[in-house]
Amino acid sequence: MEKKYGSAIFQVYKNVDDVVGKILQNITDDVSVIVMSDHGVGPLYKYVYFNNFLLDKGLMKIKGDFFPQLKYWLFKRGFTVDNCLKIIPRKMILSLLENKKNNKTDNKNVGGTGSPSKKKRLKRLSIPNPFLSYSDVDWSQTKAYSIGFISPIYINLNGREPYGIVQKGDEYKKVIEEVTNELNQIKDPDTNENILDYVLTKEVFSGKYSDNAPDIAVIMKDMAYIGRDVNAYFPPFFSAFRTNKLMEPSVIQDISGTHRMNGIVILTGNNIKKNFILKGAEIEDIAPTILYLMGLPIPKDMDGKVLLDAFNPMYTENNPVRYTDILDKADMNESTQFSEDDEAKIRERLKNLGYLS
Repeated sequence: MEKKYGSAIFQVYKNVDDVVGKILQNITDDVSVIVMSDHGVGPLYKYVYFNNFLLDKGLMKIKGDFFPQLKYWLFKRGFTVDNCLKIIPRKMILSLLENKKNNKTDNKNVGGTGSPSKKKRLKRLSIPNPFLSYSDVDWSQTKAYSIGFISPIYINLNGREPYGIVQKGDEYKKVIEEVTNELNQIKDPDTNENILDYVLTKEVFSGKYSDNAPDIAVIMKDMAYIGRDVNAYFPPFFSAFRTNKLMEPSVIQDISGTHRMNGIVILTGNNIKKNFILKGAEIEDIAPTILYLMGLPIPKDMDGKVLLDAFNPMYTENNPVRYTDILDKADMNESTQFSEDDEAKIRERLKNLGYLS
C-alpha cells in the first residue's frame, strides 16, 4: 500500500502547485492572487458509532416486539450491514436495495430532529429491512439519538420531536449533562486514551436557523476520530446500526485521512508583503479581504476581517477599509437577485460537490 500510494499526497500538492504557476504566468503584474484551502488534512484513525453508544448507555431503546428484539439479538451477535458486505458482493446488496427503494414508510416508525430535511432522511432510512434500523427504535423510551454528518446528537425533546419524551427545562438540561458525562468517558481501547477534545451544546449556535442545530456536537481528539452514521449517499439498508461496534479502524472503509481545522492561505501581488508569515487568519477573513482588494466597501454584517497585516503599510494607509450599510431586501433591484434558473444551477453545482443531498 505504501509503495503504491506513498507519494500520492505529494503528487497532488505538486499538481496544484503547477496549476498555480500557470495562473501566475498568465496574469499581469497588477493582479493579486489568493490561494486558500477551506480546511487542512490529517490521518483518520477510527470511526465512532454514537447510536451504539447511546444503546449501550440505555439512552436509546429498541421496541419490545418480537421482530425488533430478534433483529437486536442478531445485531449484537454480528448480523450487521458491514459484516454482510464482507461476504456478499456489494452489487448484489445494492441490487436488492434498488428493488425496495419505492417502499413506503410508516411515519410512526420515525423520530424527528426539528429539521425537515433530517426528518425526510429518517423516514427514508426507516424502510423495513432485516437489519436493525431506526424503524426498530422505541421512541417512547428514547432520550437521545444520532443522525447526520459526523454524527451530532439530538435530544428526543417533547414539543419538537414527533414522539419526544424529554421535557424542556430541567429535564432537558439533565439529559444533556448525562449524555455529555458519558461521552467524556469514551476511550480508545487500543490506547486507553480519551477520544474527545470537547463537547459543544446548543448554546454555541446563533441565528435564525439555530433551532435546527444539534443539541450536542462532539469534537473528537485532533479530528483523528470521526462519528460515522447514515448520510444521504447511502441506501436505506445502510442504517444507523451498520456495525455493532463502538469504534473501528477507518481503513475498514478504505479511508485513511480526513479534515483538520487549520488550512493554508497564500497571497501574492504588488501590494502584498514579501517573505512574510501571516498569523491569525480565519476562513471568514477571505471574503472581506477580496472585497478590499477590489476597492469595494465591506458590508457591516459580513463575518471576518480584512487581512491588513498581509498588505504593504503604504497601501493600507492610502486605502483605508470602507464599510457599507446592510441592504434591505426591499431596496434590492432585480439585477442583484438570482433568477429561478440561476438558483437551480447553483443548487445543482452544490449538489455535485456533495454539499446538498
